Amino acid sequence: KNYVYTDVLLIFTLVSVLVTVLFSFPTVWMLATGQRRTAKFKRVFNSFCFSSTFWMFLTYPTMCMVIMATFRCQEVEEVWYLSIDFRERCSWTEPHSLLFVWGVVSTIAIPFGVPALMLWVLRLWGVPEMAREKRNLAVMERMAWLHSLAAEKSLTAKIAAYMGVLGGTASAGEKAAVLKERAEHFYNKATKAGEVLLSSHRLLEHCKELGLVGDNEEGDIQALFTTFDLDCDSLWSFQEFLNFTVTLEEHENHVGGIESLEAITDAFLQDLCLFDWNSVTRESDEDEGAGLERELKRRLKQRYKIQKGASSGH
Repeated sequence: KNYVYTDVLLIFTLVSVLVTVLFSFPTVWMLATGQRRTAKFKRVFNSFCFSSTFWMFLTYPTMCMVIMATFRCQEVEEVWYLSIDFRERCSWTEPHSLLFVWGVVSTIAIPFGVPALMLWVLRLWGVPEMAREKRNLAVMERMAWLHSLAAEKSLTAKIAAYMGVLGGTASAGEKAAVLKERAEHFYNKATKAGEVLLSSHRLLEHCKELGLVGDNEEGDIQALFTTFDLDCDSLWSFQEFLNFTVTLEEHENHVGGIESLEAITDAFLQDLCLFDWNSVTRESDEDEGAGLERELKRRLKQRYKIQKGASSGH
């Protein structure tokens, strides 16, 4: 009850610093004994960081209130007193007093110093960069998801799904053999074992027989024939159909998580780059499509730099 506010300020600030110093003893002892490069030191240091941060989280608001009260004063009969303790004169009217000096030091060290220290630690450990990368990965995941939703509606994707082209963890050789076998089966049924030629009309007709109906069917089929009809006779040979099947595998549209997004194929990146993002984001957010495209271009540019650096290193 007999403590004046100067005593309260000293007790609060010094106890807070003392507790933090106590937390640091194990870390300091390991540094002094040359154990910095051991696995145990990392655990001890992490414990110190967690403990001191948690302690600061508990005490920081109260500490700031106590320190800031040092400079709140009230005038009584032409004399300024501390608003929180009228037994003491106002600190800023007596700049050489312990209350004023310690209040200034505490203000610099705690209300301003602690946030500055936290910001420095966050930048030291690369937290802003990690957060930015996590956000970018989330954007890429959403891009892949939106792309797959749109692609699943197309006739091309439904043909691929029917043939079992998309997905799978088999080796490259096994996958090529399975693709060829399924392509032969589909082609023979579509051409009735060679009785009819595989034109765009016949392919569309066979897809309808199988119940494969997609958006913009005729446009899809026409685009396929324009791309894979190498001899320009408006018909597909088996080899041309097989080329189409292989391309479906290369442009796999189903992405299963952040890990696979990190190892995303160049073919799928190309699909994403050419995709009309506004077509799937127009209803929800007019700016989202443009934002997705900007992130994709940044990713492509980053990958190009990495690949260019690797090739020049060789």
